[in-house]
Amino acid sequence: MNRCGLASARIGQWQIGDDDESRETFPWVIGVQEEMERLRKRVEEAEQAHVKRLTLLLDNLTSDVYNLTVQVADLEKVKGCTSAGHGFYFSIGAARSIL
Repeated sequence: MNRCGLASARIGQWQIGDDDESRETFPWVIGVQEEMERLRKRVEEAEQAHVKRLTLLLDNLTSDVYNLTVQVADLEKVKGCTSAGHGFYFSIGAARSIL
């Protein structure tokens, strides 16, 4: 029996004949099994590509957050914002007034 990676179900081959020597797999069953294998590989490749894209996006966003944190600290120094914990919100207003 083969294991289907997509549905996690067992798939048996449909056979004719009573003994091992006369068993014959129906051609359409082989075609279905091959198609399922092809689709499973496509799904795995798509998942890998999606994970790579998400990892790149996460790296970019992490970099953006770091850059914004540095800019906020710089703006707080320029405008003299001293309120701890609220500097980010005040810095956005300060940034808008500078721009």
